[in-house]
Amino acid sequence: MSGCPRNCAEATCKDIGIICVDSGYQISVAGAAGMDLKETEALGVADTEQEAIDLTIAFVQLYRENAKYLDRAYKWVAKVGLDWVKARVVNDLDERARLIEAFELSQSIYRRDPWADQTKAAAAFQPLADLTLEAAE
Repeated sequence: MSGCPRNCAEATCKDIGIICVDSGYQISVAGAAGMDLKETEALGVADTEQEAIDLTIAFVQLYRENAKYLDRAYKWVAKVGLDWVKARVVNDLDERARLIEAFELSQSIYRRDPWADQTKAAAAFQPLADLTLEAAE
C-alpha cells in the first residue's frame, strides 16, 4: 500500500497494489517486477479503507480458489481475464461477501501475532552493557 502515486512503494508492479488518493483508494492487481515486468491493472476504486480491504481480500480468495499452485497473479489474471475477476470481486456483492467469509475462515486458525508471544515471555528490558561505567585504563 502506498500514499504515493509516483510508485515510490512499487504499488503499480506488485501482485496487488493499493494507492491512497484524495478520493479514496485505487486497487490494482496482476503486476510483476521480477523476470517479467508488468504494470498492474485497475481492479477498482474504494471510497473507504474497509472497502479497499474487502476488495483486496476478495481478490486474494478468488485467486486462492481458482489459480493453480505457483501461478503468479499476473499470469492467472491473463488466463481468466480481468473482466471475469471484476465481475466476481467488484460487481457481485454477494460473491464478494462469500469470498471474504471464506478467507476469514481459512485464516482464523492461523492468525496470531508472533510478537505478542515474545512480549508476554520477555522479562523487563535490561541493557547488554552498563554504559555508566568508565572504561578501563
